[in-house]
Amino acid sequence: MESMEIWVFEAPELSDNPIASEDEAFTQFKTKKRLDAIRAAHCMVLIMCWEGSEQTIRRARRERYSKIIDVARSLLKVQPTHTNLGDYIQAPNIFEAWKRFVHKEELLRTLSYVFKLDCAYAIFNNCLPRMTIPELQFTLSCPEICFQANSPDEWLMHAKSWHESTIGIQLPNLSDVVRIVLQEELSVPDWRLLQEMSSLNFFAVISALHAIIFHLRHLSLGNVDTQQVHRGLRHWIQAWAHRQTILSAYDKYHVNPHDSWKRVGFMRHVQEYWRLALVFCRQLESDQAGLSESSTCRSVSVGNRSLDETDMRHVHDLIVKFQHVNLGEYDL
Repeated sequence: MESMEIWVFEAPELSDNPIASEDEAFTQFKTKKRLDAIRAAHCMVLIMCWEGSEQTIRRARRERYSKIIDVARSLLKVQPTHTNLGDYIQAPNIFEAWKRFVHKEELLRTLSYVFKLDCAYAIFNNCLPRMTIPELQFTLSCPEICFQANSPDEWLMHAKSWHESTIGIQLPNLSDVVRIVLQEELSVPDWRLLQEMSSLNFFAVISALHAIIFHLRHLSLGNVDTQQVHRGLRHWIQAWAHRQTILSAYDKYHVNPHDSWKRVGFMRHVQEYWRLALVFCRQLESDQAGLSESSTCRSVSVGNRSLDETDMRHVHDLIVKFQHVNLGEYDL
């Protein structure tokens, strides 16, 4: 495994050097090479965390993933966004339009997965999130059925339907959606946009809320106002409960073995991530209540924990602590 690790992370394509943008075709070629390198490195980190020793796991988390984030940041400068779906739909060459669309979609999805794993390290290993919310300047991913189209004609049909939806018209960046979900009051178009999100996008938004909660738990001084996070969690779960699928059911759980790659996979557990965020939020409030009564220090469960832990026992202990407690998830 070490030989594979060295081969993956010493690849010249895994670089954060600026990509030349004078020639669009050349830029797309270089971006594709860099995307392949990031995906290989991302997969390698997961293998290291699943199969490696404690030292290997620590190296993957501290060193290797930091390199991945540096390279991913370089791709934020090559416009990882869909600016207008009409440009694809009305293009004279549908096959070329399909290729350009898939390239952009692969780019923004890769950035989304990099951000999600960064937040997972914050949740389970108490690592400081390395990507910030303002950096999330990439479009929400398209519906799965559109991304998984087998032909240009099939893709065009789905893209036209997506183009008629609220989310397809606005094409918001992930950072914009996080800002929306934290607002005190949401407009009807805002609600419609949130409800049209795919499971992958819901996962990205709840990951961002976890990152915000992390900063509140660890980096704030004195009393912490959790009302904004409460609003975000409330709006998220309400939008999830009233999801409106675009292009029929895009969350596939049962497929033929040949099409197993089309399944939703881990994203189907996104509501559990929401509950875990609520547990962290309730723990923060409990710590704040204890801090108000005693000015000595925060409770051991948060304040005395060291950052960047390999042992994930704290998450298990926190879940056990709250498993018989009414979290008030319906009273947000």
